[in-house]
Amino acid sequence: MLDRSHRVAIAAALLTLAGCAASGPGFRADETPALAPARTTPAAPAAVTPRKRSDEPARLHDSDGRLSLAGALRTALETSPRIRAAREAAGAAAAREGHVAALPDPMVRLGWYAEPIETRTGPQRWSLAVQQAIPWPGALTATARVAEAGRRVAETRAAITTRDVLVDVARTYHELDYLHRARQTTTAITRALERLVAFAARGDDDGQARIPETVRAETWLVRTRNDALMLEELERTERARLRSLLGLSPDASIGTPRGIIAIPLNASVDALAARAEQGNHDLALAALEAEHAERDAERLATRSYPQLAIGGRYIATERRDDADPRGNGDDPLFLELGVSIPIWLGANGAAHREGASRARAAAHAHDAMRHRLRADIARAYWRAANAERLWHLHRDAFVPQAQRAAASAEALFDEGHASFTAVVETLAAWHQLELAMHRARADYLQTIAAIERLVGAPLARTGDDR
Repeated sequence: MLDRSHRVAIAAALLTLAGCAASGPGFRADETPALAPARTTPAAPAAVTPRKRSDEPARLHDSDGRLSLAGALRTALETSPRIRAAREAAGAAAAREGHVAALPDPMVRLGWYAEPIETRTGPQRWSLAVQQAIPWPGALTATARVAEAGRRVAETRAAITTRDVLVDVARTYHELDYLHRARQTTTAITRALERLVAFAARGDDDGQARIPETVRAETWLVRTRNDALMLEELERTERARLRSLLGLSPDASIGTPRGIIAIPLNASVDALAARAEQGNHDLALAALEAEHAERDAERLATRSYPQLAIGGRYIATERRDDADPRGNGDDPLFLELGVSIPIWLGANGAAHREGASRARAAAHAHDAMRHRLRADIARAYWRAANAERLWHLHRDAFVPQAQRAAASAEALFDEGHASFTAVVETLAAWHQLELAMHRARADYLQTIAAIERLVGAPLARTGDDR
């Protein structure tokens, strides 16, 4: 049987694990619905406050040094290189709209005669000509319509980039939160196993060491220590990913995630699909690209239009000395009007067919996107519902049962009715089930973020676990 000190040690370990199991925020049937603001619950502040750096946005962390999701999203909007690049691309498309429909620059030509040309009114020395090309009416309008559609495409792509960055930040935040919770649980089970290994090595009342029990406990201890190391490495990786998404320096401090309230998914697949058809950015982009392709087809059709040119020519003429004809030494001035002849019918027809094919392809792509969107919504909905179901099973059934089993095994062992191995096995099972609970919760929150990406808007506001 266990002496008093070891009974206290194991009981403390069980209480520690119980605290880890209960610390994760969840929701019950009477909690906030999916499309309403979420509530906040208290949480202990981080043990270590991250240091402030000059290159770290002040709003990334709360006053107590905890990393908040709202702060991370705000920081992404301000500092993300991907978002900045997308905004600049949209600005470039808007600037293009202001110049593509302008007339071509006029052409000025200055020429000298190697030998003066003798004319009735005198020898001609040099000439100056000006010419302005004028596209056929409607050609510049078609080009301007293409540029306008291109601007809206670029703006929608910038919105998609912003959405993708924010969703990636949210998914990374939830992964960091999971790793933090998993490390807490693993640390608690490691300490409990260390106490059990020390007890087994001490031996029975007669001083005989429990060799099989010691091996079993040491095996689980090695596994949990390896799990802790792996979780620590994964946490560093996710922090590096978050710095990359936020555009922070490699040594910028990232605090412990505060965590958010997980809201239930009460909307149906049909309701989500209806919202997605109205708000999905990718579907909107496909529609704009179809419009852009159609307008570009109209522009290519103008290749068969003739091009106009208007200009004038001035020729400098000297006076004749051997005679004085009428208009002697007058400088002639010509007005010129030109028109191109679109004789390359094969090339122009090919350009027209190219534009028409692109327009049809873009229209089919938009239709395919609309059909695929519903399938993506259904798949993400199933993943969210499955993760939610697993999370609830672990939170409401598996983890409490494992907690009671561990306490029962400790009590039975103290009375001599259970083996030392049973205590180790129940602790290990509790550990695995609690990790699975945290994993299912993170999967659920990450899938909710994926659904929000598809819908094009938040399903509900979430609050930090304060």
